[in-house]
Amino acid sequence: MGKQRQQTQTGVTASVASKMTPPTREQIAKRAREIFLARDGAPGIDLDDWLQAERELKADAAGRSTDDSGVKKEGRQEP
Repeated sequence: MGKQRQQTQTGVTASVASKMTPPTREQIAKRAREIFLARDGAPGIDLDDWLQAERELKADAAGRSTDDSGVKKEGRQEP
């Protein structure tokens, strides 16, 4: 079959643990700028852009349970 995943001390596989890594300031800043530009660069709500970017990136880092095919990222089928 495939390679076995390395387990961390807590028993979480390395691939799952990497998905839980919080976004960096640089990643958040980049996404916040994208949001800012998408709303035509209107000033005054930069904190809202930052918080929205942070929420989106944290959701991505947590890993959504399935991809577009309906197969869980860990390789199991949806019930």
